[in-house]
Amino acid sequence: GEPSLDEELQKLKAEGEEAIAAAEKELEELETACAEQAKSEEALEEEFKELDVFGVDDILDIGQGVPVFKDFQLEDWALLSHIFELNLLVHAFVRDVADPERPGVHISHLDFYYRKYYGRELRPQDFGVETLREVVTITGDKVLYLTPKMVLATQLDAEFENLGVFAKIIEAFRRDRAQRMDLGEEGAALKISTSRVGGAGDSGGKGGHYDTRRHSYGGKGGRGKGAVSTTVGG
Repeated sequence: GEPSLDEELQKLKAEGEEAIAAAEKELEELETACAEQAKSEEALEEEFKELDVFGVDDILDIGQGVPVFKDFQLEDWALLSHIFELNLLVHAFVRDVADPERPGVHISHLDFYYRKYYGRELRPQDFGVETLREVVTITGDKVLYLTPKMVLATQLDAEFENLGVFAKIIEAFRRDRAQRMDLGEEGAALKISTSRVGGAGDSGGKGGHYDTRRHSYGGKGGRGKGAVSTTVGG
């Protein structure tokens, strides 16, 4: 005959208990997987901290698909573009002038030639500094520097394997800057104009600044004409 009401209830109870057990097992497996993932990410982060930046073969994948620039903020990309442009300017000037008596751009003429090549001003205030000399050496002397005669120069040859070296340089600088900021060094913080962070200059607009200590924006930036955008990879 047909099952009694009590039998139906017992069947439903058994099915419910089975479903709960399966759900609890699935939840346990998920928690285990999440814990393993977190542990893996922590290990990867520790490896990243100990990474020899300049020993990286592929800046797009230092392991598990992680790029060397994974922690870059907007100001890091702005600095990368900045040192790339000045490095290119050094070599372009030497090639275009082709005069042994004019080995490079003197610091007093840097803004003129920067505008000539890139169509926008090179303003110290866009980088939170007061002089063009500070603009040149903002990331130290690992790439750009001034000779004793105050001529802009670069550590990099005109021909190099790939543009990834710029990402490595900025990552090394970012790490050093972060360490100095952690130690409370006030001068380690960058204040880069929002117009510069946006990748374009402004010959007359009022630029705000991107403060690395607050990670916030302020002010109004504008876009200039003739801006050069750059891409780094490899």
